[in-house]
Amino acid sequence: MKKKRKSELSKLSLDIILSGFVIVMGVLLVFWVWVMYSRNQRENLKHNTILTGQLTAQQLHTVISSDIQRLENLKVRIEITSGDYFQYWSHDARILLQQNSSFRFIEWIDSTMVIRRVEPPAGNEEVVNLDIALIEYRRNGWLRHVADSTANITNWVNLTQGGQAFLVDIPVYYGNRFQGTITGGMDFTNAFTSILKDTEDYAVQLTDPAGTVFFEYNVPENYQVSPDLLYSEELAIDASGETIWTLQFFPRPQFIQSYGRSLGLSGLVVGLSISVLLGVISYYAQRASAEARRVHVVNKKLKRLNVALSEERKKADQASQTKTEFLANMSHEIRTPLNAILGFIEVLKNMELEEEKQKYLNMMDFSSKNLLSLVDDILEIDKIESGKLTLREEAFSPQLELQNLVQVFRMGFEEKGLSLDFSCTCTGQKKAIGDIGKFNQIITNLLRNSFKFTHEGGVTVRCDEKVEADRLVVEIRIKDTGIGIPENKLTTIFDRFAQVDSSLRRKHEGSGLGLAITYQLVQKMGGTISVSSESGKGSEFVVNLVLKRAEEKTVGSSINANKDVSFKGKKILIVEDNALNVMVLQKVLEQLNIETDVAENGIVALDKVAENHYDLVFMDVHMPELDGFEATRIIRKKNKELVIIGLSANVTKEALEEAQQVGMQDYMTKPFSRQKLIQFLTQYAS
Repeated sequence: MKKKRKSELSKLSLDIILSGFVIVMGVLLVFWVWVMYSRNQRENLKHNTILTGQLTAQQLHTVISSDIQRLENLKVRIEITSGDYFQYWSHDARILLQQNSSFRFIEWIDSTMVIRRVEPPAGNEEVVNLDIALIEYRRNGWLRHVADSTANITNWVNLTQGGQAFLVDIPVYYGNRFQGTITGGMDFTNAFTSILKDTEDYAVQLTDPAGTVFFEYNVPENYQVSPDLLYSEELAIDASGETIWTLQFFPRPQFIQSYGRSLGLSGLVVGLSISVLLGVISYYAQRASAEARRVHVVNKKLKRLNVALSEERKKADQASQTKTEFLANMSHEIRTPLNAILGFIEVLKNMELEEEKQKYLNMMDFSSKNLLSLVDDILEIDKIESGKLTLREEAFSPQLELQNLVQVFRMGFEEKGLSLDFSCTCTGQKKAIGDIGKFNQIITNLLRNSFKFTHEGGVTVRCDEKVEADRLVVEIRIKDTGIGIPENKLTTIFDRFAQVDSSLRRKHEGSGLGLAITYQLVQKMGGTISVSSESGKGSEFVVNLVLKRAEEKTVGSSINANKDVSFKGKKILIVEDNALNVMVLQKVLEQLNIETDVAENGIVALDKVAENHYDLVFMDVHMPELDGFEATRIIRKKNKELVIIGLSANVTKEALEEAQQVGMQDYMTKPFSRQKLIQFLTQYAS
């Protein structure tokens, strides 16, 4: 009995020793795997940094080249017209400044090295008539590049008028001699930031040839980058390769620390647990083998998952591109019929109608234009989220726009048994410069929101205005007696797809985008929006906007455009394949005593331009047989004097740029108003 017990104790001790040995060996093995995994993660991070850095460098270089090419386009238009197009130089420069945030100003420097013209004039008065030959860092580089006809790009320099920028000189030659340079003051900060906003895990630093750091993104203070995680690339900015910028790209400290840590620590814990388990059940050899195979399968699944994630990323990029193309196509398809609707309204407004019919027609006109603004903003949600939203500048009265909106909404409120009151402390209708469509979109969204959530009582709209220097400060309060907003929802009310009631039984339908769009539009216009509410007692939204005041001459031009204007004796060719749009444009032009001719596509237009004299051509962009861009290119080879105005529902930046490149003097988007048409005719056909 004692021998048996002693044998059992000896066997138990051996099992314990063996189990302990298995545990120790397992722990050592796990730690070794963890160390190797950490090294592998480091290598993966290094590899990802290189790939992401190369992609970022390519994107940044594309932005730089594209922006400099825009200056080259200005030069080409002047040279191919032997200087005749120089009269439109300021107009093109202003359009370029409005469309591209990289340009701070555009100058014309004549052959004597004196700055003669600057756009915009405001803020750049100090450099007009400045002789750059007196500036050492400008003189030598300018002369050298004029001699070899290549673009000159300076370092990041301090400007005479204040601030810092790169100066890009594009030499212009015609008449067998050098005429001067088109020079752009460029700051790529906004464009680069827009590209890098989704790269929060990495830091970027750019230096010019002089070693000056002119752009940083996510760079921590006093941070020493590990050399093996630093990706550096030299970017050749000009065609000659003389100007080299240095890009440094590296992961942020927080990203380095978190990269693979969760999975690594989890693996370490699992490994230790398995070691202990193997030690306890070491005599189950088969089970231990099965566990090893399981780990192997997990690793294979992780690799397949990485491949699948890469494929999904490609699909997401393709889906994003498809969405962009869909939005552009929808914009064109929706704006085209709206052009006919608004056009016929304009035609009817210029006929003698009964007062009541004229009143209804005016309300149709206002509502249709408001619908156009709503369509534009909804279709441009992609631009809002990507930071590409642009604002128009035109003179308008905030008070009058509010009155019109209240007038349109009042009937619907009354049908629902609600009141809609408007009050204003303003003395006279003060004029401001801003985007009327975006302003109306903001107020429309807030009124619709109040209308949807108010069942008793009504809504009060109050407007307060005050003048501060050259600014008009507008405060708009929209207060309702609706269901209110719970306190825990106030902080998320402006988020995308956020709704007060998100349950399956919610009573109020909607996409949840209205207030999110409103918030983005207010911020884009430089204003603020706030909300105060109490559940069951209603809500109050307060919008504050600071707008530029309109000069008297600016307001006057808008009013005068509505007066009768005659262009008798003028002949215009309409190149358009849409019969309704042709009918609208013909009718308006006939009211202005203008003789019209029609071509249903680009091929017919080429024949008519060759056989007849026209004072102006309205050229549609999208047409069968031969599109408007290609037709314009062909016409420009033989006729550089004919005024050609692009006409399309495509409002993308790419379309506007292509119109300039093919030689169109201007670009009128559908739908257009009679006032806008008269402005174009006055400018180009008078």
